[in-house]
Amino acid sequence: MNEHALAELARLQPDVIVLHARWDAYPHDLLGPTLQRLGALANRAMVAGPVPKWKGTLPRTLMRCAPDEGQLPRWSFCGLDGIIESVDAELAERARQARVRYWSVYQALCKEQGCMRFVDGAQPQLTTYDYGHLTPEAARFVAASAKPLLPELRRASR
Repeated sequence: MNEHALAELARLQPDVIVLHARWDAYPHDLLGPTLQRLGALANRAMVAGPVPKWKGTLPRTLMRCAPDEGQLPRWSFCGLDGIIESVDAELAERARQARVRYWSVYQALCKEQGCMRFVDGAQPQLTTYDYGHLTPEAARFVAASAKPLLPELRRASR
């Protein structure tokens, strides 16, 4: 996190800070000190972990996986970048060490049968069109999965 962003957070004095990034693209060795600084700037800081990352775009992944799967199941590991699960675990541990709340977005979207590729609804919608940016439907699903965290964040911000 750059010094300008930290200075702006110090000026704004927020009650809650949620930090999210494309975690597989950044070195994690500086995260501990950053989380400690964020924790000092807010009553409550939380790290939102990575979303599942597909090898290429999800639509192309679906086309590659279709012959192996026959129909397209809602959940699958086919075409999933396996590094994200270990990144999620590493971030959770770094957040624990810094005494910062961790929310595993990966676990919200992935189960033992794979990671979600379609959000249920009147018409199933893809969770992403590229390697990992969530579609609006998937973002709503993920936000709903964060609801249990809200009381804790509210208590901490009072």
